[in-house]
Parts: sequence; structure tokens; C-alpha cells
Amino acid sequence: MISSDKQEDFILFLYLYIAIFITLVLPIAGILGVSYLKRNQTQTNKIIAYFIIIAMLWLSVALVLSIYSFSDLIYISPISYSIKIKIIILTSFVLYIFVTSFLPLILLRKEKYSLIIKDEFNKKGYINPTTKKEIYYFFFVAITVGICEEILFRSFLYTSFTTSHFFDNPHIILLIVNVIFGLVHFLQGYTGMLSNFLLGVCLSYIFLVTGNLVISIIIHILIDLKLVYISRKLSKVY
Repeated sequence: MISSDKQEDFILFLYLYIAIFITLVLPIAGILGVSYLKRNQTQTNKIIAYFIIIAMLWLSVALVLSIYSFSDLIYISPISYSIKIKIIILTSFVLYIFVTSFLPLILLRKEKYSLIIKDEFNKKGYINPTTKKEIYYFFFVAITVGICEEILFRSFLYTSFTTSHFFDNPHIILLIVNVIFGLVHFLQGYTGMLSNFLLGVCLSYIFLVTGNLVISIIIHILIDLKLVYISRKLSKVY
């Protein structure tokens, strides 16, 4: 029978291993993958990259599930905020969604702006879906990213910081977790890191207010599926 001290040491090892995997291994794999895709821009390589992304994210979640139960990751006791704070959170989220999602889709209808959006989209053509087959596989990437990133960052890292008692203020923990979330997306440039940080903050507060990660997961998936719509609109593959 394993002693309680050894069990605690093993769990601590898992915490450190998962934290290193999320914050170092995944970004480094991303750097190497992007470098390769830029040099070898083929549909086959892109689809293989999609499968690798899916596999690595689900592997990360599997490691987390070795520590926490699925229900512990999805449901928490919601934090009680005043109506005023809830309105501020909701307003901030709506503004973020409008600026980052709805506004580009609206501008896409204008020829002048659609050319700008197409140019920006094609700059990342080495990873963005540009054909019917790529769009099909990217659909599963969007679902995987929405589920796994919410479990890993919004739930696991937040819960880990909370239970570690390094910080007692949930708002400080929330900011730290989402700074990490933004930095992990450094391949998207400064605007990408800032955008992901803001998205993470919004989704984190939704999680804390509702106590239900499913809501944040659905929102995240829908935001990522925006790329599918843009690709279909630009490439006219359907």
C-alpha cells in the first residue's frame, strides 16, 4: 500500500509535469510545427498538424484527469457578485465578442475590408483551413481546442493555484492564469496574445459566476469556429 506521503509526492510531481507540459512543451511543439509548415505548405502536412494538435491537447486533459475528476473540473461553487459587477462582466464580454468576432464578419461583406481580412487570413495560410477538406478537419480542431483549453486553463490551472494557497485572491489568480494563457499563444503575435488574454479573462469570469465550465466551452468553440466561416466565405469552397 502506498503511503500518504508518497501519494502527495506523486500528485505534486503530476502537477509540475502537467504545468511544464502545458506552458513549455505545447508552445515549443507549436514553434517547431509552425516552422515546418511554413517550409512545407501542403494540405497533407496541415491536416497532420491538426491531428497532432488534437492528440496533444487531449493528452494534456488525460493527465489532468489523473488528478481531478471530470465533475470537479466542470463544476465549481459559483462566486457571488453584485448585480453591478455582473453587468460589468457581461458588458465587457459582449464588447469583446463584438469587436473580435461580429465586427470582422460584418466587414467581410464589404469588398474593401474583405480584401484586408483575406490578406491577414492568408498570411497564416500554412495553418488556417483554406480548402473544403481542411475545413472539415479544422472543425474538430475547434471543438478540441474549445474543450481542452477551457479545462486546462480556466479550470485546472485556476483550481491548482487556488488549492496551492500561494494566492488567496481569486481575481489575482484569474489574472495570472490568463497572462499564462495569453503568453502560450505567442505564435499569434502581440495582438493575438492580448486578444487571448482578454478572452481568457471574460471566460474565466463567466466560469466563476455560473460555476459551470460548459458555458465557457461552448462560447470558446463558437469563437474558434469563426475561422471556418471566414474560410468558407473567402475561399468559396462550398
